[in-house]
Amino acid sequence: MSSSVITWTAYVDLHFPDKCLDLYYTFAMNCIQLYELCANQNMWFLALDFAACPTWQVEDKIDANNVAYTSGKLSFHTDYPVLYHPPGIQFLHCIKQAATGGESEVVDGFHVSNKLKEQNPQAFQILSSTLVDFTDVGVDYCDFTMQSKQRIINVDYRGQVVRINYNNATRDTVFDIPAEKVQPFYAALKEFVDLLNSPEHKFTYKMKPGDIVTFDNWRLLHGRRSYQSGAEISRHLEGAYADWDVVMSRLRLLRKIIQNSN
Repeated sequence: MSSSVITWTAYVDLHFPDKCLDLYYTFAMNCIQLYELCANQNMWFLALDFAACPTWQVEDKIDANNVAYTSGKLSFHTDYPVLYHPPGIQFLHCIKQAATGGESEVVDGFHVSNKLKEQNPQAFQILSSTLVDFTDVGVDYCDFTMQSKQRIINVDYRGQVVRINYNNATRDTVFDIPAEKVQPFYAALKEFVDLLNSPEHKFTYKMKPGDIVTFDNWRLLHGRRSYQSGAEISRHLEGAYADWDVVMSRLRLLRKIIQNSN
């Protein structure tokens, strides 16, 4: 078992003791197998040309067109809230790690959202009802101009949190809501972000070359501490996505196998 899987299962055990770690580990391993299958078959959740490449590289570049491609700090975010259907599962494989800095950070967005709801129901209501503009324009494998309107906290008909849509780097300067609602929105957002960054909620770890982590991009916000870059590439991660529909299909099959074996 890789150190990253051990780290992640320890985190699950700490925060979700009622969950079955064996199933989580089996699920993670099958996600990795699914990723390898998709790579071999050229099957990807997104048909857009810029994401059609089987994997993408996260490394500091001189002509960076994304804050992820710098050596600076990455604040907590989910990937691609600029898409109406963001990728569900994310894989990150560490190829090279910086000697100093570059630690990864994760936080459970569902847990933090529920904490916000407990301490400030009005702030929760604002973030779960206000449509926020996201936009991303540039070149990465191809030219692209993407836009969406998302609620930062998505809830279902029962009021349960089902998805977090938040990346301040792609939150648009356009914000078409009544002027009197702007300050309450930013106050609510600040409270949410403060909770995300609270030491009691976030988990920090440093990947080693060969480690791979997989996580729920709809639930887990991730970030990175800054690191010192040099003449050569100091830190290199390779990433990929899988769609939740594909993953859930596989998980249902696994559940049947486990149930039948018992």
